[in-house]
Amino acid sequence: MKKHICLILILLLVSCGRWKVTKYKSNRLCTFSEGRDIGSIAFDFDDKDLLDITFHLHYNRGILYAVDNILKRIQIMDIDCTPQLVIGSKKTQPSKTYGVRYSFFNFSIIGEIAVDNERNIYIQNRFVSSRKYRRYRKKSNLGFSSSYILVFNEKGSLLYTLGQKGFPDIPFYFIKSMEVDESNRLFVITKSFNTFSVYRFIKKKRDLYLNIGESDF
Repeated sequence: MKKHICLILILLLVSCGRWKVTKYKSNRLCTFSEGRDIGSIAFDFDDKDLLDITFHLHYNRGILYAVDNILKRIQIMDIDCTPQLVIGSKKTQPSKTYGVRYSFFNFSIIGEIAVDNERNIYIQNRFVSSRKYRRYRKKSNLGFSSSYILVFNEKGSLLYTLGQKGFPDIPFYFIKSMEVDESNRLFVITKSFNTFSVYRFIKKKRDLYLNIGESDF
C-alpha cells in the first residue's frame, strides 16, 4: 500500500513539473465616473441604494461602446476611454461636449449591440410604455417588449432599420443576442414563450430564418 502511495506522489510531482502555469495580471484600461458629462455614465439606484444596471459595455476591434439608458445615449470611444462619437437624445446632450462629435437620435431602451468590420453599429431599440419603463428602472427587466434594429455607420448616421423580415417590416420580440460574422452577416436570436428563432441578414435583406421549435429544424 505504501509503495502505491509513493508511486502516486512521484507521478504527481513529475506531471506537475511538466506543466507551465501562467499568471495573468489585470490591466485597467478604462474607468467611468458617474455623471452626465461626456465620458461619464449616469447611475441609478433603487430605494435600497442598490445600483440598477441600466448601462452596459460592448467591445469590438479596439473600440468601446458604452450604453447609458438613463441618458439615452451610446458613447463610442477608444480603449483608453477617450470619447470619439456620441449618439443620443438632444434633450440629454451636455452643455459641454469637449469637441466630441454628437449625432442625435431618440432611443427608447437600448438593448443588444453588434458591430461589423466596416464599423457599422447594429443597435436594438426596445419600445416600452412609460409604466413598463418605470418598472424597468426598478427591476432592470422589460420582459417581452417589441424592438427594431437600428443600423448606424461609424459617423453616427442612421442607415436603415430592420424588422423580422428585413427593411423595416414588423418588429422583433425579445431579442436574446445579436452577432455579426466576418462576412458582415447579422445573426439575430429571438425567444418566444415556447421556442427560439434565428434570423440572418445581409444588409437590408433577410436571407435565412430558422424556427428551432419546428419538427424539420
